[in-house]
Amino acid sequence: MSHWLSQICAIALAQRYRKIDLPPSTRPSSEQPPCLSATIHLIDYNATRLEERTLPPHAIESVLRCKDRPTVTWIDVVGLSDSPSISSLMPRPLSDPNPLLLQEGSAYLCIPCPRLIFNATTGSIEIEPIQLILGKGFVLTIRERPSQAFASIQSRLRQPISPIRQRDASYLAYALIDTLIDHYFEVLETLGERTNQLKASVLEQVNRPVQDRLAALQREIIAVRRVAGSLRNVFAELQRFEIPLIAPDSHLFWRSIYHRITQVIEIAELLGGLLATLMDLSLSQLRYRMHETMKVLTVIGLLFIPLILMTGVQGLPLQDMFALHGRYDYPAVMALMIVLVVGMLYGFRRKWL
Repeated sequence: MSHWLSQICAIALAQRYRKIDLPPSTRPSSEQPPCLSATIHLIDYNATRLEERTLPPHAIESVLRCKDRPTVTWIDVVGLSDSPSISSLMPRPLSDPNPLLLQEGSAYLCIPCPRLIFNATTGSIEIEPIQLILGKGFVLTIRERPSQAFASIQSRLRQPISPIRQRDASYLAYALIDTLIDHYFEVLETLGERTNQLKASVLEQVNRPVQDRLAALQREIIAVRRVAGSLRNVFAELQRFEIPLIAPDSHLFWRSIYHRITQVIEIAELLGGLLATLMDLSLSQLRYRMHETMKVLTVIGLLFIPLILMTGVQGLPLQDMFALHGRYDYPAVMALMIVLVVGMLYGFRRKWL
């Protein structure tokens, strides 16, 4: 197998499997979770023709021959595992690879482009790791499992009048990354809708489930900002260099990716600020409700203080105590208690007390 594909797959698997505090060249252990069986989807095209095939892993040599053609080749590797059929794709030890440019004189551009998926069942965001490698005349994408991440690009490539068919591999790489960023906006739109729903819930009634949902949404927003921030750093670094792999007429498109990622981060920050405001509002409402409850309990306690005092005094073992022997003494004491309670309520109402 060619050395360049071995290096590329090594980086993809190392980022997925590498444990904390292990060096970059550490080989994955046998305790790692198994992956799906690998398949290779090949699309080789130019402005007039298109060849599309789905190949098993053992047909890797025919795939490697396609990348040397004068056409544009897109190699989409889906699923990586330890099965014998793709043993040639397993990583070999690497010595501190550059996170953006592979070795061999920066002949290949490697960009990690995770895809964000909102799981409506669990209400959380799933991150699908995707590696995109741009070379001279070819684009290689590596994914863990089958998905519809690039279905729209495949559909556009099947149309002869598609702009992708008229341009080089760097434009194809731009289109793939731009499609992944579209998923970021879809996730943010879903998070925005859920934020508006929680806003109405906070204004109506605050309870523990609402606060838990607010905290969960805040965690998802932080995840989006973290992923988008890492991707923005990559493209900010790319703008500092003149990369021969990117055609001059594609530079403008690649710069637009940086601005779109910046928009994603700005929207995520706005949603994060709104969620923080809603959290503060919910806490304020809880404190207000607690204050109202304590005020009612305090008023009730104050109303019973004179009654408790009078009944305590009447219970003293004294023979000459007031209201012990007269016919109307007991009704008079009860009437006095009622007058005290009514007077205190009137005083609280008029804010005299």
